Amino acid sequence: MFPVLKLFHRINCPDHQPPSSTCSRANCLFNHSQAPIETKVTERSKEKQKQSAPATSTQATTAVTSEQKDLLPPRIQVSRTMTSSHTFPSVRQKLLDTLYQEYLKLYQGVKLSDDQARAAARRDSLQEELDCLRASNQKTYRNTIISRVVQIRKRANEPHHSSFTGTTAEFQQLKQATQPSKS
Repeated sequence: MFPVLKLFHRINCPDHQPPSSTCSRANCLFNHSQAPIETKVTERSKEKQKQSAPATSTQATTAVTSEQKDLLPPRIQVSRTMTSSHTFPSVRQKLLDTLYQEYLKLYQGVKLSDDQARAAARRDSLQEELDCLRASNQKTYRNTIISRVVQIRKRANEPHHSSFTGTTAEFQQLKQATQPSKS
């Protein structure tokens, strides 16, 4: 009647006992073989042992990776404590990547070194995303991020931008502090 999808293929047949099978189903949905499952488990455990051995061999690699972490694009850390977030992590990550790319373009145009530009873009995009998350709700979060991206793009034309790295709020504070008062 229906095609076999092997949804129960990982489950052993309740009527099948290794010395003698009492399963009377013509097309049984369950698994009747015992040996392949055991070999798969042993192969997986051997692979895990091989993979874990090089990671614990030297501590120098962990120091290098922690320094290079600042050069990688930022990631949303999903943890048990962040259950209060009103936006899905996948949506947040996509918009965080957009912020990071805009900051990276801005800072590379300022003639920072590549490492400095990546580190500053990572720092500022994470802070900007957190500020947007706190200042918005689920319905306005995306639009808030988009307006910040537009502000970052406009910032490239500002006269103060070449000597400053920071979030849009910090840039606005700097801009207001340097403007002459009109009184």
